[in-house]
Amino acid sequence: MLTAPQLYAISQSIKPLDKAQFQCHYCSAPCNNQLSHNEPEPNPFMKRKYPALRPGEPNICIGCWLWRRKRITIPFLKQGEWQDGRCPMEYDWWISDTEAKAIRPCDSALLYERLLDPPIRFCLMLGTGPDAPCHLQQGIVNEIAKIEGGTPLTYTVMGKPLMYNIYELLEALKNGTKGKEPGVQELIRILGPIKNVQEKRERGRPPAPDKPSRVVSASGQASASKVYA
Repeated sequence: MLTAPQLYAISQSIKPLDKAQFQCHYCSAPCNNQLSHNEPEPNPFMKRKYPALRPGEPNICIGCWLWRRKRITIPFLKQGEWQDGRCPMEYDWWISDTEAKAIRPCDSALLYERLLDPPIRFCLMLGTGPDAPCHLQQGIVNEIAKIEGGTPLTYTVMGKPLMYNIYELLEALKNGTKGKEPGVQELIRILGPIKNVQEKRERGRPPAPDKPSRVVSASGQASASKVYA
């Protein structure tokens, strides 16, 4: 399974390494020795500022290097909107093979569109704030060939994994979060409720017992569910 930094590299049209001599200091992905994390040597008496899965490794992968740039143009979920001179770690993120977009409070409806009709490979990281930068290496990539209404899908809040499924998220947006899974409740707590949710029935509802399931095509190009704030 891909790491979140590897998926981020793919979204930037850069192919990550499949095999290499070294492992990335931050995310453990294969890497060469061309990029270094440039942090002080590990100190057992000090809390590490950036979580590292391979603290003894001096090298980092291309995805982590791209992520840690301090001043780049940040694209938002809303088409055509961006912010110059910012660091990726300052934002929540939605990442797939074809896009990496930062999330603002005003982008909730656009994010719900993606969550209700997700591609077969994606990563969602929420909970970023002044005291909680977004550490890409803590993200979890969903890689699922068949996404149905009840398929468990993972996202993170401040690096902690939570789960939702399309059917429960739709029901919670329509009828409230009472009795829903914690991951669904947390999504709506963070993103807020929206109005006029329209579902794509074959993806939103689990199939009836006597009917075969409808699944996402391998290309992930099914038309998106429509949600409006």
